[in-house]
Amino acid sequence: MPTSCQRRHMLQASVAGLGFLAQGAQGAMAQTKEAIPAQPSAPAPSPKPDFSVFAATPFIDHIALSPDGSKIAMITQKGDEKILGFINTDRSNRTLIGLGKGEIKDLFFADESHLIIINSVATSLPEYASKHQISHVAIIFDMVTHKTKKLYDNMENFYGMVTGYWQRIKTPTEYRVVASNVRMDGVFNRALYSFSVKDGSAHELIDESPDTCDFVVTPTGHPLAYANYNDSNSQWELFYNTGQEGKPKIFKSILKQKYKYGYPDLLGLGRTPDKILMLVPDEDGGNYYEIGADGVVSEALYKGDKDINHEALFHPVTHCLAGFKLIKDWTVFDYFDPLMKKINDAIGSQLDESSYGYPIDFAEDPRKLIVYAEANNDAGTYFYMDFTSGRTDILQSNYGQIPEDWISKKEPIHYRASDGLDIHGFLTLPPHKEAKNLPLVVLVHDGPRERDYASFDWMAQTLAAEGYSVLQSNFRGSTGYGAAFIFAGDTEWGGKMQSDLSDGVRNLAKKGLIDPKRVAIMGTGYGGYAALAGATLEQDIYKCAIDIGGISDLNSYLDHIITINLGKDNPNVRYWQQMFGDKKNYNAISPAKQAAKANCPILIIHGRNDAYVPVEQSEHMVRALKDAQKPHDYIDYNAKAHWDAIESTRIEVMKHCLDYLTKYNPA
Repeated sequence: MPTSCQRRHMLQASVAGLGFLAQGAQGAMAQTKEAIPAQPSAPAPSPKPDFSVFAATPFIDHIALSPDGSKIAMITQKGDEKILGFINTDRSNRTLIGLGKGEIKDLFFADESHLIIINSVATSLPEYASKHQISHVAIIFDMVTHKTKKLYDNMENFYGMVTGYWQRIKTPTEYRVVASNVRMDGVFNRALYSFSVKDGSAHELIDESPDTCDFVVTPTGHPLAYANYNDSNSQWELFYNTGQEGKPKIFKSILKQKYKYGYPDLLGLGRTPDKILMLVPDEDGGNYYEIGADGVVSEALYKGDKDINHEALFHPVTHCLAGFKLIKDWTVFDYFDPLMKKINDAIGSQLDESSYGYPIDFAEDPRKLIVYAEANNDAGTYFYMDFTSGRTDILQSNYGQIPEDWISKKEPIHYRASDGLDIHGFLTLPPHKEAKNLPLVVLVHDGPRERDYASFDWMAQTLAAEGYSVLQSNFRGSTGYGAAFIFAGDTEWGGKMQSDLSDGVRNLAKKGLIDPKRVAIMGTGYGGYAALAGATLEQDIYKCAIDIGGISDLNSYLDHIITINLGKDNPNVRYWQQMFGDKKNYNAISPAKQAAKANCPILIIHGRNDAYVPVEQSEHMVRALKDAQKPHDYIDYNAKAHWDAIESTRIEVMKHCLDYLTKYNPA
């Protein structure tokens, strides 16, 4: 088994290909004749890589393992073109196929010779009110003939897309794929079909109502349950199929209830195949419960620390609940299924001590799997492991061209906010520089109900390589620290969520790590809002602000949310209303309404086809800054996919950011 250093050298030679790498020769230890060996001098830094090496898209976008564990498929990228590659695990039959530009949402094997590729596309559907709607297109790809077939293509009253639910099933005679869609016949029922992976022929499983929001299907394709949610009366109802497999469906209502904190999500099968697993929201964020045909709800299944976010894990064959994934600084897989636990525990034995790894995809025999690992000097590597033979193969590095001495370690930090709340986050220091009086970039995550992790972050690494220290705070409202911490961010846009960031700046300045006169703020989505708020709602903290696709006006953004959700009676609308707080305060916390208070230069970057935050949000801010005669720059672009999914746009955006930082907050 190679060390992490040896592994990197092996990987750097393989970036151009998709083949497996042979084990490298062990380096010989240098011998010396001196009785007392001289102290080794620190190695000279390697040449500084161009920023584009960090800003490039990772080599592997998606990766999947075939049901029998004999084939690997992956999505990579060359320039702006997505590349599909697949290879046998015995290193034979390597194939590369160009897919063109786009954003891939998912990749998995439909059977041993067919893949399912899910593309995200921004579309304008006449039945919906949104100008830019994110849709998903599911493609069956034949690995032998290279022919493709789109799910729901040329089916009456359906667009050729899928709506958020897809999985592989295995009937007694063949593999099939299950996917849902909305019937465009004026009623808009949510339907669920299974498709032959060989010819794309469709078979209806469920076609219920416009209120249908979730499905559960067994691994053999038996429709076990579905749920409805009525926006107008906030009623959630669960229906269970009491009919036998292969017989007519007999759905009966087994639970009908209103929930204070939203409504349950159906996630799949419980610990046994006759049970449904549902995530029920509550004041602590939610917990997992099982329910069967009798409608009896179990006790809460997750018994761990409620302040740690968790997700359900399922067995690759039975699809039954097998454990929980715990979302900490690093993701931890906690299986209670005996075999899955044994496999997961064995992963570390195949990696060197400094690496942290976890499973990505399993074969039907879960002892064959793909693993992803990172280390302080490794920005991410994929492995194929076969515990039936004891074999481990290195597949590919994500950033093999970055010299390991230019990969900066993210150090966990914590500090007290001004009201005493404990804030956690990460500090990335620039390589080859003394950690004293450094320029700082406060890099704010999106969401805001998301978080930053200990794992490799390309934006933080790019900034650090250019000489900046980078603060990533998991401010109140972030996930990963319990429901109370999440809800502490509600109504605190422009308030305590914002001061949590500037409190972090003051903490680092007090320690002498950063120069408080050389601080910038930057972010995407919610992070873009925070950058604008840092320049307008706070005073004399930041030398410049960089907003990438952020919200600038809460009133108009809420109007947008109401429009795309076809009215106010929608959980998504209530979600944003809960976070924003009292509408009478919106103008006071909207940077576009407070542009006259801008106290530093602001760079605004936005994609014209952004389906998450409409470009009008940036246009509002630009007009307000122009009217107030405040220094600003505005850059828009016409990318069809999300900006960081396209390599040229990603590099272009980062270059604009670095140029702006160099001008107003130089390292």
